Amino acid sequence: MITKFTTVYAGHVDLPDRGQNATPAHERRHSNEHLASVFDKTEAIAKKMDELGFEILWLAEHHFQHEGYECIPNDLMLAVHLAHVTKNLKIGCAFNIAPMWHPPRLAEDFATTDILTKGRTIFGVGRGYHTREVETFGAPMLDQEANRELFEEQVEAVSRRGSWAAAGVPTVEHYMDLGSWFAGTPGQLVDRLKGFEERYPGMQHISLSSPIGTPESIMLEQFQWLGEEVMPAFSTGRR
Repeated sequence: MITKFTTVYAGHVDLPDRGQNATPAHERRHSNEHLASVFDKTEAIAKKMDELGFEILWLAEHHFQHEGYECIPNDLMLAVHLAHVTKNLKIGCAFNIAPMWHPPRLAEDFATTDILTKGRTIFGVGRGYHTREVETFGAPMLDQEANRELFEEQVEAVSRRGSWAAAGVPTVEHYMDLGSWFAGTPGQLVDRLKGFEERYPGMQHISLSSPIGTPESIMLEQFQWLGEEVMPAFSTGRR
């Protein structure tokens, strides 16, 4: 049975425009002040989730993201802060980018975080997958010719912006049909989750997340109705 509700927040700042016809990612250049707003946004999300009885806020470590999509550079340091401004919420490091750290230093920092948060930080590691983070791994992300050859071996290019439908790129509706995305009323979401419970009786955790680019105000509103109108229908509820 579902007893624990979590979310994944990779650390996007509020974006001025969103969607297929919005400013292309490589043209976005946010100020340092705006990029730093990710910390206040994360704190607001954490406090709201803690208030409503959520189990885990999963974060992700990223670097040099001037586009504004994933702007938290140090999950462990942020986890210590968030644990001090919340009561029960656990802070999950969906991944620390292991190759960016010296191994003993990463172990030492996590051990310190574990002690300071009294066990409320969940540790995870990852390789990293953005250009600025993985070029050092040997993937030809900045060598354009080598990158093109590798890319063409893996996928068939979409030739230009705005041709997603012709290229067969899946739509939001497609993923809604698969169950990966949901849009509807709280009651409909409860029915969907109850269906998961029946299909997977051993399931305990469910992660409900907002798309990258969702403004802080809408994220807080969504967490509010999840906590008030969805979670009480399950074995969990407010702490």
